[in-house]
Amino acid sequence: MEKQAVLYVNKSKIEDSLEVTLQRLLQDYESVKKKTGDQLGWAFEHRAFPYTIERISHDDHEGLLLQGKNKDYHQIELVTSTPSTQQPLVYINLHEKATHGDLSKAIELAKFIAERICSKLQLFNGRVMTYQPVKK
Repeated sequence: MEKQAVLYVNKSKIEDSLEVTLQRLLQDYESVKKKTGDQLGWAFEHRAFPYTIERISHDDHEGLLLQGKNKDYHQIELVTSTPSTQQPLVYINLHEKATHGDLSKAIELAKFIAERICSKLQLFNGRVMTYQPVKK
């Protein structure tokens, strides 16, 4: 059985297409983890983001597939959906063969993305987290 989380995207925070924004945010995540590793003197980015990024295309949806680089991680699928009259969505899907590492990493990535684009996130367990812009 697949598990799914949903990001309800704030349109005002998206500069390019949703897929391009997701790819940029994943690169930002890798960069942040690399900097953390540099500060600790440890190659942390290989453990913090153990996936390769591939583009995927379904019938009417596009997205990104994060394919695990080792046996501890299988895959995470980020599928974008932009209905013309509704709020853009990102579905974070875990395959039935997903490991606990995939689940933990998917939650961490979903929270990172939701925080950066100030969106609402429905987690795999159904709980909802809302990220608001920080007032200065």
